[in-house]
Amino acid sequence: MLKPRLTQPFLDYFKKLETKQKTCLEIGAGYSTFYFAKHFKYLSSLEDNKFWFDKVNQKKPKNVDINILDKDNLSNIFKVELEKKPDFVIIDNNTSYIHRFDIAVLVHLNKKNDCIIILDNGDVNLDAFWFLKSHYFCLDFFGKNYANETTTTSIFFTDKNSSYVY
Repeated sequence: MLKPRLTQPFLDYFKKLETKQKTCLEIGAGYSTFYFAKHFKYLSSLEDNKFWFDKVNQKKPKNVDINILDKDNLSNIFKVELEKKPDFVIIDNNTSYIHRFDIAVLVHLNKKNDCIIILDNGDVNLDAFWFLKSHYFCLDFFGKNYANETTTTSIFFTDKNSSYVY
């Protein structure tokens, strides 16, 4: 099975975190859904692309729920998902449908206080990156992903969960 297209340094770091009893909201489904399903107690995934929705939905693990991300009902979808109080939110969606900045703002306004936010490709989604960085501490993981692309995966956190991240 293929790995998520997050940086290898991030994935190496992530494997060391204790996440088996944690929950996650993933924005942008795909191979990452299968990867993260193995690491979280529960994973809720939102996907806008029908191909990826169907691909994941056909073989999704028991601890995964997947829903279509609807631009017209974005605020309501995020409100419902974030009311579940996920421990992690991963922002890795297709930016041609919904910009990551808009998602970062919705997550920031509706998440639980000690939620950890993971943003992939912050180096090309600079407005989302700088918005999150202006509100949280940040750990950046520069490097190559499995497709041999050089990019950045970043973790945003507060003082409430800094000991968990470090």
